[in-house]
Amino acid sequence: AWGRGKRSATSGKGSHAARGNAKKLTRKALRLRKKGEHEKALRYLQKAVTLEPDYVKAHVHLCLTYITLHSRDEAIKEYKVVKKLHPKMAKRLRRKLKKLKKSPK
Repeated sequence: AWGRGKRSATSGKGSHAARGNAKKLTRKALRLRKKGEHEKALRYLQKAVTLEPDYVKAHVHLCLTYITLHSRDEAIKEYKVVKKLHPKMAKRLRRKLKKLKKSPK
């Protein structure tokens, strides 16, 4: 599963409250994604990364949501953020991005 495991999902920067709020927003976004409400999920994830710019899980799911919505440029931007924060996780995203680039619009 994306973002599970070690507590290294955040780098430790930012306030405890901002990190907690970013996590809540991300969980809400994941529930919306499961329901197929990707546009709504997008707004929650964007807010989460604004509150906690180093929260990898939010960036990963933001990238995945952009991929789902076929927003290639935005997905690539988020992929680059993930790559900087967590290179190992970025490799998994890169495979999904390649599929997006190959699929016709």
